[in-house]
Parts: sequence; structure tokens; C-alpha cells
Amino acid sequence: MLLWKISHLILPLNDNAKLAAAVAAYNEKLLVFTELRQALGAAPKSTSNGLTKISVTQSAREIKKIRRAVVSFMKKLEKRIKSNTNQPMTASFIKLQGKMEEHKEKLLADPIIREVNGERRVFAIHRTNNIMENHFREFNYLFRRIHGNISIRKNLEKMPEQLPLVKNLKNPDYIKLVFDDVSKIAMRFSKVDTNKIKKMAKQHQQQKLQSYSRKGVKITRMTDFEDKLILAFTSQMQSIS
Repeated sequence: MLLWKISHLILPLNDNAKLAAAVAAYNEKLLVFTELRQALGAAPKSTSNGLTKISVTQSAREIKKIRRAVVSFMKKLEKRIKSNTNQPMTASFIKLQGKMEEHKEKLLADPIIREVNGERRVFAIHRTNNIMENHFREFNYLFRRIHGNISIRKNLEKMPEQLPLVKNLKNPDYIKLVFDDVSKIAMRFSKVDTNKIKKMAKQHQQQKLQSYSRKGVKITRMTDFEDKLILAFTSQMQSIS
């Protein structure tokens, strides 16, 4: 009975021209976006978990392969722009084309080759912010597990800027560079000036209070807030109908 009611609520959507056009536009944009990701090597088919398992581009050969794929993608995009009759869609493609031209030097930069201790080393330039996103996902998981909250906004706002650096303590190279050995960490921390720590904590507390004091001020003091809210709901309902 419940499924029958749901099906009869959904069936009228099949004849909705606006919805059909929106779905078609979404599918076309999704196709272009998927082609772009594959060209950039941002989410190759060889990875089983998308961006979380992507390997860093480490050779000039990989970059050349990506460049060829991007050139091919840009040619296809140019054809779409010329043949597409949907003006908003064309505008989106032109915007994408402009962004690709603007950032292509950074997206397709060659690895940096340097000599370190008499050895030739290749340093890859990260083309994505995957490292930062992985850190965020980890913080997101940990805070939700500790507090049981869906939103972790308050946790991130209260977090001192230096706290994420603690993550480096799991990096053996970082430990060796800063502390020389794990057994020397306590000794090194014992030499830190406690007054500096107290000063940093006080500054963080002041920043946190300032951040909270700014929240909600503009929206709660709007004299016409109720009218704007009603107008927003009305326009949304009209667009749906």
C-alpha cells in the first residue's frame, strides 16, 4: 500500500518537462566532469576507492600522458560549445574552458628534479588537495566518533591552528628531522618555554570568542528578516510548481 502511494506521487514527475530538461542537463554535465577527471588522472579506473587511494604523479612520462588526454578533452569541449544550443549549458562549458586555461600550468607542472646528498631526487608537485581532504576526513571521523555529532563545525572552530601539526608525529621522517629519535621527544618538549604556550593559548581563546560574537548578529538584527524568509519560501515553491 505504501509503495503504491509513493509510485503515484512519483509518476506525475515523468511528464514534468522542466524536470526532464534538468535531468538531461545534469547527465551531460556529469559526462563532461567524468571525462575531465579521467583526463587529469584525478580518479583513474585503477583505484578502488576514488580520490582516497590515488597515487601521486611522480614522473614526466605520466605528466605527458595526462597532457595528451587534457588536449583531447579540450578539443571535445570546444566541439560541445559550438554544437550546444542550450545557452546556460554553453556558458558553463565556456567557464570550464577558461578555468582550464587559467590553471593548466599548475595542473600539468613537471616534477622538480634536485640533487640531494649526491643523489638525483624527483619531487612531484601535488596537483590536488587530496592530502588536506584526507586529513579532514580523518578529523571528521574522529570527532563524530568521540561526540556523536553530525556537524563538526564547532570542533574545527575550537581547534588551535597548531593542533593538526601533531599528525606529523606519525611521520618517521619528521621525527628524525625534528627530534632525531623517538626517545628524545620528551626531552625536547621539556625545553619549550611554557610562557609561549600560555600566550598562544590565550590568543586562541580570544580568537574563539571573537568568532562566536560575530555569529548570527547580521541575521538576527535584520528588521525585514521575516519578509525575506517568506519571499524565499514563496519563490522556491513557485519554481517547483
